[in-house]
Formats: sequence, C-alpha cells, structure tokens
Amino acid sequence: MLRVESIEVGYTERPVLKDLSLHVEEGSIAAVLGANGAGKTTLLRTIMGLLHPGRGRILFQGEKISHLPAHEIVKRGISMIPEGRQVFSRLNVLENLRLGAYLEKSKAQVQSDLEQVLELFPVLKERLMQPAGSLSGGEQQMLAIGRALMSRPRLLLLDEPSMGLAPKLVTQIYRIIATIHKQGTTVLLVEQNARMALKVAQQAYVLENGRLALGGPAEELARDDRVRKIYLGEA
Repeated sequence: MLRVESIEVGYTERPVLKDLSLHVEEGSIAAVLGANGAGKTTLLRTIMGLLHPGRGRILFQGEKISHLPAHEIVKRGISMIPEGRQVFSRLNVLENLRLGAYLEKSKAQVQSDLEQVLELFPVLKERLMQPAGSLSGGEQQMLAIGRALMSRPRLLLLDEPSMGLAPKLVTQIYRIIATIHKQGTTVLLVEQNARMALKVAQQAYVLENGRLALGGPAEELARDDRVRKIYLGEA
C-alpha cells in the first residue's frame, strides 16, 4: 500500500532522514520504533505531506504522493493522529469530530461516520457537548483517533499513541487500534513503547539517527537481541 523509497528529509540543510526506505502492506499494522530524535515523527510528517523529501519518493497505492500537500493526501485516504493529540480544546467533542469530515459533502455520510465513531468510543458519546480541553488524556487520544476516522482513511498514521497515558489506558488504546485494523484500516504507528507496538504489528522497523537500522516481521524483531536489550529492557 505504501512505499517509502530512499528519502532524504531535513528541516534545514542538515537531513533528519537519510536514504530511508520501508514499505507497509495493505491490511497490516506496521510499527516504527526508535529513541527520541531518531526521525520517527519526521517520517510521518513527510508521508502526510507536511514535509517533502529532497531526494527519493513516496508511493501510495502506486501513485507518487511525495510532492502533494497534506489536504490532497487526506483526499487519497491517509489520515494522521499527531503526537500530543492536538485536539481543538475550546471546541466541544462533536465539533472536533465533525472537523475530521471536512472533505465530506454528504450530511448523511457524515452522520453515519459519526455514529460508527461513537460506537467505537462510547465515552465520547457521553461527552459530545463537553469542551475537548476538559477531557482526560486518554479521552483526548480517543477523540483524536475518532476525528481521524471521520475522513474514512485507508491508511491511519499514529504518532506515539501511548505517550503520557497510564498503563491501563495504553492497553485500552491498543485494543482500539486492533479493532480499527480488524475493520479494514491499514495502520502505521511510531512508538517508543516497543513492547506494545511489537505485540500488535506484523511488520516493524527500527530507526537510528534517521537511518533504517533493522526491519522485518515484528515477531522476529521481538526476538532480536539488540531490540530486546535496547528497546524492551531485557538483559
């Protein structure tokens, strides 16, 4: 579904991602692991069209998208849940969700999508008129995921979905990710919580200093001595 081919990306003249290649199979969950500063968020921002590679290219369903702006990439079926959730705190839950459907012209389709999201997140249904800024961290993460689902993505990008959440909430969020995947959405997530990511993913990649250090089936990476020592905290 997604191919990243030898991209180089930077915020200044100095590249953050260097000759990076990876792919995501349709219908899979793929995880990108790495420490802070490894380039994980830069990768997602580049796929989403918020940054553009100086070299290399990105293909989605066979179409080159690395030159497209973000709104065109959303039209093609990719949505992103950013690190830190970034909900519109002064707007209520319903308004936040409807913003996710800004490309959809049909009111009936928006209502149908809204009902599906609220079925997935019943707690949001109880808080529809509540300001998003008053929600707990876990509820805001659910809202951010729900808002992204309102555009009916074929590929969902998640940036550090477990960040700042208690372990019980992390487990709940990952159950929701697994449910979204079972419903037919392909998922690419970046995480520092390697243990959780490797449990749900089929493919996994490890970034170090903007380069691909390891890649392969998630089960194999979970058994790799280097991954176990550095990312899983095992001796």
